[in-house]
Amino acid sequence: MSKTIRETVEAVASLHAVSDSDVAVVAVARMLGLDKSAAWRRVQAALAKGYLKNLEDRKYRPARLVPGEGLPDDEEVLPTVEALETKLKEEGCRVAGDSRGTDTPPSSSEAA
Repeated sequence: MSKTIRETVEAVASLHAVSDSDVAVVAVARMLGLDKSAAWRRVQAALAKGYLKNLEDRKYRPARLVPGEGLPDDEEVLPTVEALETKLKEEGCRVAGDSRGTDTPPSSSEAA
């Protein structure tokens, strides 16, 4: 999950917890220090993934946002630089041999 979606969902959850009512995009924008259109793009991404819900069902009306499904935990997709350095120190550097499709060493007659 992107950092921006997480920040947006957490902002809505925080505002919702304080007011105990739905949250406007303007409030999200203010909390994140964004303009309204940037906040709305972030909200739309979170809505599409189900992390936020819009209680307003009429077109052209301001969104009434509430938290949706819980956010997944952050997952490490790639190892950190520190983890790679530690592994390199522990295991050392390995280089693959030249295999070129040979499964067995050549016989003595082939080597001559």
